[in-house]
Amino acid sequence: MLPPLVSPPKPPKIEYPDFISVFDQDMKKLMEERKPEVVYLNIYNVSSANKFLEFLGFGFYHTSIELYKHEFSYGGHDYDCSGIVVV
Repeated sequence: MLPPLVSPPKPPKIEYPDFISVFDQDMKKLMEERKPEVVYLNIYNVSSANKFLEFLGFGFYHTSIELYKHEFSYGGHDYDCSGIVVV
Protein backbone atom coordinates (compact mmCIF):
# COMPACT_ATOMS: atom_id res chain seq x y z
CA MET A 1 0.00 0.00 0.00
CA LEU A 2 1.31 3.45 -0.94
CA PRO A 3 1.53 6.30 1.57
CA PRO A 4 -0.99 9.12 1.16
CA LEU A 5 -0.04 11.94 -1.18
CA VAL A 6 1.24 14.99 0.64
CA SER A 7 1.69 18.37 -0.97
CA PRO A 8 5.22 19.78 -0.79
CA PRO A 9 5.89 22.36 1.90
CA LYS A 10 5.43 25.98 0.91
CA PRO A 11 8.59 28.06 0.81
CA PRO A 12 8.85 30.69 3.52
CA LYS A 13 7.81 34.19 2.58
CA ILE A 14 10.87 36.38 2.21
CA GLU A 15 10.44 39.88 3.50
CA TYR A 16 12.77 42.53 2.23
CA PRO A 17 13.72 45.56 4.30
CA ASP A 18 11.84 48.74 3.57
CA PHE A 19 14.50 50.68 1.74
CA ILE A 20 15.01 52.12 -1.70
CA SER A 21 18.43 51.66 -3.26
CA VAL A 22 20.46 54.62 -4.45
CA PHE A 23 20.02 53.35 -8.00
CA ASP A 24 16.22 53.33 -7.65
CA GLN A 25 16.23 56.83 -6.12
CA ASP A 26 18.40 58.16 -8.94
CA MET A 27 16.35 56.49 -11.65
CA LYS A 28 13.06 57.76 -10.25
CA LYS A 29 14.38 61.32 -10.18
CA LEU A 30 15.86 61.04 -13.68
CA MET A 31 12.70 59.55 -15.15
CA GLU A 32 10.63 62.40 -13.69
CA GLU A 33 12.96 64.99 -15.25
CA ARG A 34 12.99 63.25 -18.68
CA LYS A 35 16.37 64.71 -19.66
CA PRO A 36 18.19 63.25 -22.67
CA GLU A 37 21.21 61.16 -21.72
CA VAL A 38 24.25 59.94 -23.61
CA VAL A 39 24.59 56.14 -23.71
CA TYR A 40 28.12 54.69 -23.79
CA LEU A 41 28.99 51.23 -25.08
CA ASN A 42 32.00 49.83 -23.21
CA ILE A 43 33.97 46.96 -24.75
CA TYR A 44 36.58 45.30 -22.55
CA ASN A 45 39.38 43.12 -23.89
CA VAL A 46 39.48 40.21 -21.41
CA SER A 47 42.20 38.05 -22.92
CA SER A 48 45.72 38.61 -24.20
CA ALA A 49 45.02 35.81 -26.68
CA ASN A 50 42.88 38.27 -28.67
CA LYS A 51 46.05 39.49 -30.44
CA PHE A 52 46.16 36.14 -32.22
CA LEU A 53 42.46 35.33 -32.32
CA GLU A 54 41.59 38.53 -34.23
CA PHE A 55 43.28 37.02 -37.28
CA LEU A 56 40.77 34.16 -37.08
CA GLY A 57 37.83 36.57 -36.81
CA PHE A 58 36.91 36.31 -33.12
CA GLY A 59 38.09 37.02 -29.60
CA PHE A 60 37.06 37.21 -25.95
CA TYR A 61 35.43 40.47 -24.92
CA HIS A 62 33.05 41.78 -22.28
CA THR A 63 30.55 44.53 -23.07
CA SER A 64 28.41 46.85 -21.03
CA ILE A 65 26.42 50.03 -21.46
CA GLU A 66 26.72 53.11 -19.29
CA LEU A 67 23.59 55.16 -18.71
CA TYR A 68 22.81 57.77 -16.05
CA LYS A 69 26.22 57.22 -14.37
CA HIS A 70 25.50 53.48 -13.92
CA GLU A 71 27.10 50.63 -15.83
CA PHE A 72 24.86 47.73 -16.90
CA SER A 73 26.29 44.38 -17.97
CA TYR A 74 25.23 40.74 -18.12
CA GLY A 75 26.82 38.40 -15.57
CA GLY A 76 30.11 39.21 -13.89
CA HIS A 77 29.08 39.11 -10.25
CA ASP A 78 29.55 36.91 -7.18
CA TYR A 79 25.97 35.63 -6.94
CA ASP A 80 24.83 32.09 -7.80
CA CYS A 81 22.50 33.30 -10.54
CA SER A 82 23.13 35.14 -13.77
CA GLY A 83 21.50 38.25 -15.07
CA ILE A 84 21.94 41.96 -15.57
CA VAL A 85 24.28 43.64 -13.10
CA VAL A 86 24.38 47.33 -12.23
CA VAL A 87 27.75 48.68 -11.18
